[in-house]
Amino acid sequence: MKNSINKVIGLCIFIFTANAGAADYWKGTLMEFPDPTTIPKVTTSCVSNATANYPCPSWKYPGKTCTAKSCNGWATKTEALRVKVIFKASGPDSAEQAIKDTVTGYVAGCGALAMTSAKAAASATPSPEPTARIAAGWVAAEASFYGCITAFSASGVAGSIVKQVKLKMLKPTHWARL
Repeated sequence: MKNSINKVIGLCIFIFTANAGAADYWKGTLMEFPDPTTIPKVTTSCVSNATANYPCPSWKYPGKTCTAKSCNGWATKTEALRVKVIFKASGPDSAEQAIKDTVTGYVAGCGALAMTSAKAAASATPSPEPTARIAAGWVAAEASFYGCITAFSASGVAGSIVKQVKLKMLKPTHWARL
């Protein structure tokens, strides 16, 4: 009887955590660099104009003058596409704040460990190519993050949520001035 009650409780916990929304528990930036495969955007605009009046008579207005405007000062703006490498840990959202705080504490500690090992692996990679450094950092971060998460032996709902946390790599881009 007690064993079947534990199975029902475990099933309820699984359904609750599986149907819950996703929550972001931790986020850290590994590096940011200009994308070497994208040509920079170059835009120019006029910042200063010169005007001149000149005669432009017509049969109706013989003394008429016209104004000519020409740009005599240009500004050039160059922007490069920048890539930011972000590691994000997300998992099920818990309804109870105490459980969420516990999970956030576990994940923040594991995230800090993962970021430290990722930065160490990225800086130890001899290649100057950013993609090689990102790959080395990702492998090290993933290994240390999941090793840290599985080391926690939390019981109950917090333990089941911690085991469902996943680490993702995001690479958002934005244009920035050189």
